[in-house]
Amino acid sequence: MRVLKFGKSLNGWLWSRESGEKLLPHLANSPVGCYIFNNGVTGHAPDEAILSASGAIVRNIVADIQEPRLEADGVYARVHIHEDADWLKKKLMGLQARGVVDKVLGCRLTRSRAMCPCN
Repeated sequence: MRVLKFGKSLNGWLWSRESGEKLLPHLANSPVGCYIFNNGVTGHAPDEAILSASGAIVRNIVADIQEPRLEADGVYARVHIHEDADWLKKKLMGLQARGVVDKVLGCRLTRSRAMCPCN
């Protein structure tokens, strides 16, 4: 899966190939979090929550990044979904079967100097 697309992100960050190269060594075995809010919506944790916890919150870790690599348009990796997140695996397989996984799946890198020196 593509973890990072080079260019300007939806959050306004500019990700160049150079920043991707600097980020690459930090991605192997990085946790992937999925946050489910009180209203049932899944999404990204607020920056304040990540910073106060100094990283991903354990109960929200559903996967980890493996074998990150650079390609022409961004950084790609294999994402290992943990066995206790079978619901997520089933959801993604269903979306993939319908050909819409790339339309609904979003990925956000937490860009904190405390966690990732990639400026």
